[in-house]
Amino acid sequence: MDKLTLLKGVREYLTDPAKWRKDDYGDYYGKGPCCILGAARAVAYKAGADELEQDKAMHEYLAPCVPPAFIFKEGFGDFSGKAKVAAFNDADTTTHEDVLKVLDCAIARAEGPIS
Repeated sequence: MDKLTLLKGVREYLTDPAKWRKDDYGDYYGKGPCCILGAARAVAYKAGADELEQDKAMHEYLAPCVPPAFIFKEGFGDFSGKAKVAAFNDADTTTHEDVLKVLDCAIARAEGPIS
């Protein structure tokens, strides 16, 4: 599944606030509420793609768009400089609108510069 298809699918899935949740992946097989990563699994599952691979890819796609407070600091081994996507989704201060903004940012980056 290509990056843009996945990101747009997740954005569409989470457009309805009732489909977004915090604190766990959610019911991504039953089309219930999901976190941002669970929504990636739901979109991948529906498309017949590997859900775990798409989940991993979402970290890469969303990292440049997640607020700096949710980036691992140096010294976290393999995680240094990587976005804590789940921590962002689950933070008390994160709203549904914040999640959609991060997805919109990632989609714009995936679409590339407008010429």
